[in-house]
Amino acid sequence: MYQTENDSAKERYSRYLRTREWYIDRQQNQWEQFDKHLLYLAAGSFGISFSFISNIVKKPLPEYAWLLVLSWFLMALSIFSTLFSFISSHHAFSKTIDILDTEEINGRKDGKEIKHILKIPYANLTLNLNRCSLLFFILGILIMLIYIMINFGGNK
Repeated sequence: MYQTENDSAKERYSRYLRTREWYIDRQQNQWEQFDKHLLYLAAGSFGISFSFISNIVKKPLPEYAWLLVLSWFLMALSIFSTLFSFISSHHAFSKTIDILDTEEINGRKDGKEIKHILKIPYANLTLNLNRCSLLFFILGILIMLIYIMINFGGNK
């Protein structure tokens, strides 16, 4: 740790280190969670539909197979949106760390770092991808439920 002339500079540097450490921890946590979330989403959505077709509905109605395919497509879009949101989140954290480093090296004026951090485009992209992922997943589940209800009714 470098030496400073007064306590306020030490406090500012300490705040910088704590903030930077917080972002690095969150960044690492994002990548750790990535595999888990992607695996759960993929295995859960596709596994349920395969299990349903093979174990519950012995003779699915072929004219409604497009609903199942659409459901799978939407769930795949959800998975890809989730994948890309984790990537964009990683870039947002990296950019924030770069901003903090640059402002610490060059000095900063009070409040300016917050304005820079809020303007990181990857943060907005991550939010939109997360929204899309949730929407695709919900639509995929709803369409799969419609397919299940139709096939239960058609196999009586």
